[in-house]
Amino acid sequence: MANYAFINGEVITVDAQDRICSALLVTGKHITAVGSDAEILAQADDHQVIDLQGRTLMPGFIDAHNHLTHQGAAFATVDFGYPAVASIEDLRNAVREAAENSAPGKWIRGWGMNYEKFAGGQQPTRWDLDDISLTILYASSMSAAITYWLTAWHWKWRV
Repeated sequence: MANYAFINGEVITVDAQDRICSALLVTGKHITAVGSDAEILAQADDHQVIDLQGRTLMPGFIDAHNHLTHQGAAFATVDFGYPAVASIEDLRNAVREAAENSAPGKWIRGWGMNYEKFAGGQQPTRWDLDDISLTILYASSMSAAITYWLTAWHWKWRV
């Protein structure tokens, strides 16, 4: 893991004092010091020095766009994501297994399917799933679009 000394910038610390400093020291995965350029350079023996040239450095997150309610609900769903589900047959198997392990009439919720990863990019239809279970709610997020299939809605047409 590399060590860095960022100097000559506007370092927004978001610490308890909400300090703005000109330099920051990163050792491995940790911020080990903030302060003036002189304070940080005095500690930067084995650190690569990066001149921010007046630019701003601030804390960031790997996933700053996360809908917590959806993420929490996803823990109670069937994994339809790639590579677990890489074909319509994989999807059928995942739904079949969920149906066999669910109470009769309980909806099956799946998350994460990306049919563009399927061979030929074939999009599944309700007819691919209806012979397995008639109580399926399938929700998939792909390319910022949400698609819902509610095959339970169609059960009355099959009676």
